[in-house]
Amino acid sequence: MCYLMPHIHVCCCGGTEVVMTPSKKGNTTVIRIEKVKKSNLDQTQVAHMAGGQHSGLVINKQIAGIS
Repeated sequence: MCYLMPHIHVCCCGGTEVVMTPSKKGNTTVIRIEKVKKSNLDQTQVAHMAGGQHSGLVINKQIAGIS
């Protein structure tokens, strides 16, 4: 299933998830967005898995600053 989000075209076909990982560095928060194969998804880091029309989107727990 493919659908549109503001500024992002998401297609979660073929066993992949769109993973969003927040990171805070100083006063700035950055969200890393990447496609990850379901088999490579680290379930211990998942804060929320979307369902319904948003299935295929995963929000990870916040991590330390991304370098």
